[in-house]
Amino acid sequence: MNCFIKVYDPDAGDQITVIKYSIDTDLSTDLASAKNVLNIDPSLPRAAQNSSPGETFAFNIKPFNNYPALSDGPHTLFIYVQDDKGGVGTATVSFIADRTPPTLMGTLKQVVSKNSYVKLNFSASDPSSGVILEYYCAGLTGSGMNAVESPPIFLDSTQAAYGEGKLITGTVQATDPVGNSMTQPIKIKIDSSGATSPGSL
Repeated sequence: MNCFIKVYDPDAGDQITVIKYSIDTDLSTDLASAKNVLNIDPSLPRAAQNSSPGETFAFNIKPFNNYPALSDGPHTLFIYVQDDKGGVGTATVSFIADRTPPTLMGTLKQVVSKNSYVKLNFSASDPSSGVILEYYCAGLTGSGMNAVESPPIFLDSTQAAYGEGKLITGTVQATDPVGNSMTQPIKIKIDSSGATSPGSL
């Protein structure tokens, strides 16, 4: 996570010496148990500005490294700033943890007759919402939020790609706002006899 905070200390001559964090537990009175942030810019110690809005500090945190059991869902991030006199200031930020890929549904496997029209339909869901879907199959591409549908394509058996017994393949991918993704293969078998079942593709 990339973080930015503004810091000032009204006491003239104070130095900002520590920036730490914790998740879901206020450790402002036990700063030794809080976790170190990474890549602080500007570096510490640094003379504190004495009036609002103060100086901007940028840093990174890796919550899953220090909290490997952190569950998906809402959490509270506590940020602590300490000066050289031992004074501690605290700020909180709400965030949502999401390590679970979306659930993907649709016409992933199907058997169709030659000289017919076929449509691809896909949908996805994710607790964090806002899933983006993308598919690629038989020259068709599509993308959209949560649900997409391809235009109908005619499987003309005079075309080599759409002849009897052909297997048409592609992929569909669902990606949530934080980058978790799920990819599934698309398989369409052209079989006019109807003896092939989708489970055997």
